[in-house]
Amino acid sequence: MVGSQQIRSIAVFVRCRSRYQMGKKHMVAATFPACSQIILLNNSVLDHFAAHRQTGFCKREAGGQLFAKLDVGMLKIEVATGPYRSDHRSRFSYRSDPGLAQREIIKKKKSGLYYCGDWHTHPEDRPLASREDLRTIATLASRSDLRLNCVVMIIQGVLQGAEGLAVYSSNGVAVDRWTVLGGGFL
Repeated sequence: MVGSQQIRSIAVFVRCRSRYQMGKKHMVAATFPACSQIILLNNSVLDHFAAHRQTGFCKREAGGQLFAKLDVGMLKIEVATGPYRSDHRSRFSYRSDPGLAQREIIKKKKSGLYYCGDWHTHPEDRPLASREDLRTIATLASRSDLRLNCVVMIIQGVLQGAEGLAVYSSNGVAVDRWTVLGGGFL
């Protein structure tokens, strides 16, 4: 059962310009020490998350899909979509419109971007995945037919920067929480 399993810390966010010599287009990188993989987040993706933070009591959760370019040992998350008007949104829950999400997946694939997971907001400073989030990402990974070996879930909290992000991945069997470091450079 996903809700009761232990979540391991498996990766670290680092400032990619200094460590990986990436261009200004990508500002945050995540490493996966067990297999030397890197995930890069485009600045526009981080801006999209920040624009939907639940900073007021009446703000509802928002979310959408993540799309990336695949490279050798690297997943470059270039686009975050959503929320859509027809999504189910409340203060403490979010469910994407599956029809619109699927259309976006097909559209982005035609432009060379691949669906790699989902993102959503939480109304807490430093977000943690709920039991429902953990079940959702594990189910999504086990049912998805992706070119990736895992599905990514990013949760944006109220705080900006690294402190306000939580990152999880699942291969359909285990859910792993990534350690986010380096607040202040996002």
